[in-house]
Amino acid sequence: MKSGFRFTHLNLGSRYTPSPHWLVTNHVAWSGETGSSFNRENVALLDQNYGEWTWRGDFSFAWRQNRTLEFGGQFRQLHQSGLARQFVYSPQLTPALDVFRGTANQGGGYVQQSIGFGATRGRVVTGIRSDAQSGTSTAITSPYGSVSYELSRRTSLQADWGEYGQFLELSQLSSVFARGRLLPERAIHSDVSIEQRLNERTRVRMEFHDRQDRDLLARPGLDPRLSPAGVVVDADPNAELLNSERGYSRGLEVFVQRRTENGLTGWVSYAYGRTIVSDGTLRVKFPSDYDQQHTFNAYASRRVRPTVNLSGRFVFGSGMPLPGFYRRTTDGYELASNRNGLRAPIYERLDLRLNKAYVRQRFKTTLFGEIVNVTNHKNRDFDSPGPYDSRSAHTSPKFFSMFPILPSVGLLFEF
Repeated sequence: MKSGFRFTHLNLGSRYTPSPHWLVTNHVAWSGETGSSFNRENVALLDQNYGEWTWRGDFSFAWRQNRTLEFGGQFRQLHQSGLARQFVYSPQLTPALDVFRGTANQGGGYVQQSIGFGATRGRVVTGIRSDAQSGTSTAITSPYGSVSYELSRRTSLQADWGEYGQFLELSQLSSVFARGRLLPERAIHSDVSIEQRLNERTRVRMEFHDRQDRDLLARPGLDPRLSPAGVVVDADPNAELLNSERGYSRGLEVFVQRRTENGLTGWVSYAYGRTIVSDGTLRVKFPSDYDQQHTFNAYASRRVRPTVNLSGRFVFGSGMPLPGFYRRTTDGYELASNRNGLRAPIYERLDLRLNKAYVRQRFKTTLFGEIVNVTNHKNRDFDSPGPYDSRSAHTSPKFFSMFPILPSVGLLFEF
């Protein structure tokens, strides 16, 4: 019902070129965040403080034509404290309080070499970085590589591979629900893309990707569900935080774009993807909470007159899973033994915008009118779990409707 957030950031940077072959960049920064939120009964749902000091240095050495060596490092000093309160049906509404307080030092370094070949038609980039954080004994080593090559004047090919890791937030490492040793989340990511330029203004691009995830963080006991025997397993408001999930994501995207100053400019894209997760604690396999199999985007813009521009955007996406163990019945919803078995309805939206520019010597004024969701399509999505009956398994998850047709006008000054 009430929330507030404040963010403060100070960044000091320098760039230095001691010779034509060297570039040295340094940054020192401080960030601070405070935030809180309360429900209708004025009970605190979130209250946290976060602070960070950061130094980062990057060095680039062009030791030969089309060959550049880059290396650098970063050091971060972090602290985070606060509380988070969640109300969980188990089956009665039960508050679960998480209190966290932690500090950590994090540091890392990298080295990267890029080499051009084939009369600059191709380029290879390879490198490695290593990171460590106090509070966890596991370091992260991340090798990666990329190769790109122009097969012809209009056709180019690129392939990338890398292994990545991410340390957990201090609020997770110091959580009251983290009762055991937690590991950084890891991923191995590879993708291949090919681009064909049809003419000077139009290009087609196709990209394939594959990602393998492991040690993903989850609280597998938090959601109520049916056991394989058909018995309701109640939600545990104090469920443990574990590295219990692993999975993969695969897909492709096709992208067509046309660019011109005064004619029709725009792009059309279609993406297909599958993201599957396995939980080792529950021994279940399911689509990720954000698994959207089909996504279509289209954008078009045309300059009607030298100072008048009309543009539009259309988005269509298949529904993402309802996070939890649900199945439909003739009179509503019941708990199920498989997770994310139901999906939200399709998402569809059309936006239109008209700009009128007034250009002067020292400034520019743009008057615009915009209509979001022109067709007034009713897009609905999952909001939160609802109460459930431990005997009948009947449940009532909550949903919300996104904004309806939304017209607006505005004035933009640039000087």
